[in-house]
Amino acid sequence: MVNSGHWCLRTAAVALAGMTLSACGNTTGTVGPTGTLIGPTWRLVSIEGRAAIPGTSVTAVFGENDRIAGSAGCNRYLGGAVVRGETLAVSPMATTMMNCGAVGVMPQEYAYLAALQGATAYRISGSRLEMGPAPRAVTLVFELD
Repeated sequence: MVNSGHWCLRTAAVALAGMTLSACGNTTGTVGPTGTLIGPTWRLVSIEGRAAIPGTSVTAVFGENDRIAGSAGCNRYLGGAVVRGETLAVSPMATTMMNCGAVGVMPQEYAYLAALQGATAYRISGSRLEMGPAPRAVTLVFELD
């Protein structure tokens, strides 16, 4: 029988190693003439119409290998994100498991990860990225970091 606690620790270690490696990639990319989602670091400015909590850094970096990684405000995350045209398919995320005590940070993190995993459409306008569960349904707004 496998000890589930050890499995979780190994899974978290593998996920963190993957996030570290992906962070070594193109983190200073820019949005090209076609407004690509892949490459740059996107910083969350609002979630479900509310401004991100000041002092938190919520980011997303979409990789060419159908992966996404970033900071959810307290914890780091990593998962799959298949981008085709202006549609997305985001898989459940692996995250570190810290608890941050600042007011509102953990509820924002949970809401962010849920909205990210529920996003199926995105639109880029200049340095702004909007994502949501359907075209024109915006739940997450990012700006280039």
